[in-house]
Amino acid sequence: MEKPVITCGDVAIALEAGNISHIDKVQIIALCLAYLNAGSITFVANQINLSYNGVGKHRQVLDINGLKIAIPNENEVTEI
Repeated sequence: MEKPVITCGDVAIALEAGNISHIDKVQIIALCLAYLNAGSITFVANQINLSYNGVGKHRQVLDINGLKIAIPNENEVTEI
């Protein structure tokens, strides 16, 4: 039996309907960060063997509600 495919739209609808708990929301974010090999600047620097400043200056860093999330280049993403 095949597993059902859940799309971003399905997740958005469930979020808007209030059908996903806060813990589940955090787990979705954590899973996405794991697939991207993204995280704090320090985490990404350790994962791709660059300095903190190297990641801060040469990788995309997003500020999400005060949290700085670094995203490595696609060729630096490892399997989870």
